[in-house]
Amino acid sequence: MKIKLFLTLFIIGYSLVQAQNNSDVIVGKWLDHTKEASVEIHENNGKYYGEIIWLNKPNDAFGKPRKDKENSTSKLRNRALLGLEVLSNLEFINDRWENGKMYSIKKGRTGNCTVYLKSSKVLSINISTPFGIKKIKWTKL
Repeated sequence: MKIKLFLTLFIIGYSLVQAQNNSDVIVGKWLDHTKEASVEIHENNGKYYGEIIWLNKPNDAFGKPRKDKENSTSKLRNRALLGLEVLSNLEFINDRWENGKMYSIKKGRTGNCTVYLKSSKVLSINISTPFGIKKIKWTKL
């Protein structure tokens, strides 16, 4: 009887540790769906954030660092794209990351998003848009 109880507690404990470890599998560098940018995802206080760490074209036609010129808020249009946070507040819930926000540098808009791990090398991201859900995939670098 004691062995069964021990094994049951061990399995429950192991499952909890595994679930906690699974939350960090998105931490790292990812190539976006356009292959024009890469984003590094990190964890902070149980939530996940991603910032642009590489751009295929980091500079504009004048050789200056590209800015967030499409932003719908005029005050933010002078922000550099490199280092810009494009994923924020993702929470790991039921084997996916929910309640997050994703910013599109091409549209200058932010939408709600949910992130799913399709494989160890592919993230599937569902982004809420005014016209429905946009689905994109990022590849692990």
